[in-house]
Amino acid sequence: MVLILSFGLAAPPAQASPPVDLDAYLGTWYELARTPNDFQDNTPHHEGRTYSECTGSTAEYERVDPDTVRIVNRCVRIAADGARWEDEAVGYGLVDPKGAGAVLRIAFGPTWARWVQRLISLGGFEYRIFALGRRDAAGQYRWSVVGNSDRDFLFLLARTPTVDDATWREMLRAANEAGLPAEQLIRRAARAAREDHGR
Repeated sequence: MVLILSFGLAAPPAQASPPVDLDAYLGTWYELARTPNDFQDNTPHHEGRTYSECTGSTAEYERVDPDTVRIVNRCVRIAADGARWEDEAVGYGLVDPKGAGAVLRIAFGPTWARWVQRLISLGGFEYRIFALGRRDAAGQYRWSVVGNSDRDFLFLLARTPTVDDATWREMLRAANEAGLPAEQLIRRAARAAREDHGR
């Protein structure tokens, strides 16, 4: 769930985000669907092999301090000979004080890379939580709709690798109401997640 910096024309403001209890957002999320992006849909070379686009993507969120969240994104890539590679990206999100807990400013990579990203993006790439599912018995949000104010990317996340049809429709409705590009979503991540995490 890597954020993409866009130099295109800004879209009209999207629907405001709800207040978010970040402690209820922490933990593991499974990517159900995403809009295409350069990191996950590329085909990288690694140890002499060419690997597929990302499948079975997950994200783990951990509070570092009151204003910082550590994010670990992982996905599975598969080579033509069947070799599997777990790709990983580590980033840090700074809580935007104006975002009521719903907005993080994220940068990935080592310290110098994060510094550069924050410099060119005026604080970090925007990660905005637009909608959330009800909390579970442990007090965690069940699903999340994530994008940015320019509406040029979208992720649908859940606490489980798959959701029932009613929940899927509820998430799509929330994305559409927020003006996010739901028509561009791809769901192969959900199929891969079922295979990779259903054991």
